[in-house]
Amino acid sequence: MNRRAFLKTAAATALAASLPLAPLPFDPFRTLALASGSDDGPTFRAAAPTLDDAHAASCRVRVPNASGSGTFVGVAGGLAWVLTNYHVVGRAKTTRLDFWTNSVLETVDAAVKWRAYDASRGYDFAFCTLDPAELARIAPPFVRLGGPDATPSRDAFIVSSGCPDGRFAQAWRGKIVSFWNDSTALFQPPPVPGQSGSGVLERVDGCLTLVAVLTWLVGERGRDDSKGGAIPVANLHEAAAPGSPAAAPFGDPIPPGATECRRARPRVFPAREPAVALLGGNR
Repeated sequence: MNRRAFLKTAAATALAASLPLAPLPFDPFRTLALASGSDDGPTFRAAAPTLDDAHAASCRVRVPNASGSGTFVGVAGGLAWVLTNYHVVGRAKTTRLDFWTNSVLETVDAAVKWRAYDASRGYDFAFCTLDPAELARIAPPFVRLGGPDATPSRDAFIVSSGCPDGRFAQAWRGKIVSFWNDSTALFQPPPVPGQSGSGVLERVDGCLTLVAVLTWLVGERGRDDSKGGAIPVANLHEAAAPGSPAAAPFGDPIPPGATECRRARPRVFPAREPAVALLGGNR
């Protein structure tokens, strides 16, 4: 791990350790695994297993100092739910979600409803929620959320969509190539900053299903042998279970050489110093 990545990882771990991040149980989460597209309100269709629908279900997640990606996973408890990473939203209470419908940008405001971060357990999740009526004018499809055992399949082909460098969302196909620590799925092609929080989707029983969340770049950006790292939805179910433990002492948080794929706003330096856009950055 290079010095910049090490310092960023150390700072992020120290920040997270200082926050009260005990996951809070909530009932609607369990119904999301059933992929209900309506809840006594607007009806949304389930995404077909295509790049177009993977793209339409994804969005850019924006908070004051950073941006990442997210995926609309359904309606439950009278709210529409979008899944992303904790390290994308951090301590923010609200977010702006940018969807692209027929290449037209549509923006809605959302609240950060729930979050869980425990590096030693592989928890790096957050849910943003909003009134389904606000999302109805955009009418994105929802992606089914995998169940308690959901994890990417070895050698499986995957579909995802996210916002590289914080730009227009792009859908892509890739493949799970290996696993790190028997949990984190490593895939290619490697991601870039801004794609953190993207859903990693597989076709399960004919349906597009979210089985993991893109979280890290493993290796050096721009190298062909770099990989992406994604944490399985099984970890999300574990983090959200009633009685889930509070944040534990932090162990080895990420695969060796990995950095978060959140996009931070570039810092402004004095004119005599070069401007640098960091992968992470301080909140």
